[in-house]
Amino acid sequence: MAGSTVAVLGNPLDVIRTRVQVEGGTVVGVTRELMAEEGMAAFGKGITARIWMLAPNGAVIMTAYELIKRLSAKEVHE
Repeated sequence: MAGSTVAVLGNPLDVIRTRVQVEGGTVVGVTRELMAEEGMAAFGKGITARIWMLAPNGAVIMTAYELIKRLSAKEVHE
């Protein structure tokens, strides 16, 4: 769920960053242009692909973390 949340919240900034890198200009200028030409929907472009990339990535990282944590835990004898 964390990966999906990051994808949804970070996607508008990623769209703006990509447009600035490809087309040039400023962040403010690109944002205004996107709003004028495509509306709010422009900031959601590519969100499905981003979720499909980040959500499984988070699951793999958490699984690996838990496995390493369990393998490295010391046994306590009473």
